[in-house]
Amino acid sequence: MRNSYYLVEPEVAGGWGPATVVAEPRTHPPEILELEYEFFGWLGDPLVTSFPVYLATRSLLAELARLGATGYRVAEATITRNEQFDEVQPETVLPPFAWLRPTGIPGFDDLGALPNADLIVSERVYELLLAAGMNYAEVSRWPDLVE
Repeated sequence: MRNSYYLVEPEVAGGWGPATVVAEPRTHPPEILELEYEFFGWLGDPLVTSFPVYLATRSLLAELARLGATGYRVAEATITRNEQFDEVQPETVLPPFAWLRPTGIPGFDDLGALPNADLIVSERVYELLLAAGMNYAEVSRWPDLVE
């Protein structure tokens, strides 16, 4: 039986902060060396993005590790909130986030990224994302499955 895979487009909750270091901004997608993710607002999903990076809550990362998910590594990121976030959601406490870096082969590993940085996840990771409270991502079946 073949596994199902999904294209996941998480909530865009912010963008690169001023401390983000880009190796070569003219490449596509750009290679990020150091990441500051500046939240503008947050709807509560455990996985967020700002092209071409993904951030996951530490609790989601613990669940991925417990699952034995393949095809990712975790890196540190500086997490900040901008003034808009503080004005609109002053009572919101952000959980700890880290940089989720997909390294796997899409359609083979549990997590992988296409050349354009789109995130592809296995069915078991997709189910984990739903169980962890992912409500605002756009998700579609990924048709280009590897046999």
